[in-house]
Amino acid sequence: MGLAVMERYIGAVFLWAFTPDLEALRLMDQLMEPHSA
Repeated sequence: MGLAVMERYIGAVFLWAFTPDLEALRLMDQLMEPHSA
């Protein structure tokens, strides 16, 4: 059970760490899409 909690914690930390990059990529995708203009 401890291992599952550790994996969940690490996954949450990775998500938090990479959220800014993912958000930036999503914004760039929206800017690139023609129907978004």
